[in-house]
Amino acid sequence: MRSKTTAGTTGYVANWVVTVGENEQAATPTVTSLSEATIVLDPGHGGNDTGAIGNNGTYEKTIALKTAAAIKAQIETTGAKVIMTRTDDSYIGLATRANSTNKHGADAFLSIHFDSTEEPNTASGTSTYYYNDNDQDFATTLNTQLETSMPLENHGIKYGDFQVLRENTAPALLLELGYINNGYDETTIDTDDYRQKVAQAVTNGLINYYAN
Repeated sequence: MRSKTTAGTTGYVANWVVTVGENEQAATPTVTSLSEATIVLDPGHGGNDTGAIGNNGTYEKTIALKTAAAIKAQIETTGAKVIMTRTDDSYIGLATRANSTNKHGADAFLSIHFDSTEEPNTASGTSTYYYNDNDQDFATTLNTQLETSMPLENHGIKYGDFQVLRENTAPALLLELGYINNGYDETTIDTDDYRQKVAQAVTNGLINYYAN
């Protein structure tokens, strides 16, 4: 699926998290501290939807769940409440994921993914996607922590027409946390050390977002 960055550059993103449509709905934070917030974490894919597959056979769905679990544990140390759209290898529909913020009265939604390219070893790094213009500050605040704390190159914030963002009523971002079919990225992202760095960066980003 084609995606446009804030600079106007056109590229391509994985089509398994995209459907066509429009939704201009946007939300603003209603709490002033992360400790007061309810955060939905959405580990991408699951069940018969493996997501991208790495050079060494790593499934995106597996790493996404491990990473989301690490983020959950770190966020909860602040006193915040965390809801996971899935806690095991289950398939969850995109509409159900997006609606989870309504269901739980959540204050923010973060979808966890790992990127891929048609040809292996042709791209590396992380990106932060937003859909609603009102979520650009949220994306920038969180991405700043990923940029300064992570071992992989950071590609900044980008506009992404993803259903899980487009149909969300809370501030919502989709994080691509490395290219699973890049040899270096694949060996980096599937480690406890990397997951802890992601978890701390995301938590710090959320703390700064609500503080400001």
